[in-house]
Amino acid sequence: MKPMIGGKKRVLLALILLSIFIFFMFLVIYTYHIGLESTLPTIIEPLFRYHLYLMFMMGALGIAVGATVYYLMSQRVEHKSEVAKHNTTALIRFLNPDERNIIDRIIQGNGRALQSELTRELGLSKVKIHRVVDKLKKRGIIFMSKYGKTNSIVLNKDLLEALK
Repeated sequence: MKPMIGGKKRVLLALILLSIFIFFMFLVIYTYHIGLESTLPTIIEPLFRYHLYLMFMMGALGIAVGATVYYLMSQRVEHKSEVAKHNTTALIRFLNPDERNIIDRIIQGNGRALQSELTRELGLSKVKIHRVVDKLKKRGIIFMSKYGKTNSIVLNKDLLEALK
């Protein structure tokens, strides 16, 4: 897993782009109001004269700035989700094989399984499944609730999202 290069630089660049865009928007609005109230200095006169064109250009620039900021920030968010998935996978490796098998089976069932299904499908005794499930429950990895004569086991939502 390679580290994200220039993450803070990307955020800084996105903030600079947004600041420049906002500055130009205020400049266009300000020049329009100055033009209505008094005579214009020669530097600002073109901005007022071509105000309508500037508004269209600012709209297009706004779309471009928004797309650029989205591109810069989406890579950062994507990187964070990759790191979370990597960390979760690393934590799962610390589980013993029986715990890992149970977690894998629960993931196959979209985060849910019945305790009786685990006993049947994994070939472990009811007592062994109960002990392993109890350990996982105490660690906060899974949640249990009664479901008839058996227990319904649900994987922690954060772990499920990270492992999918």
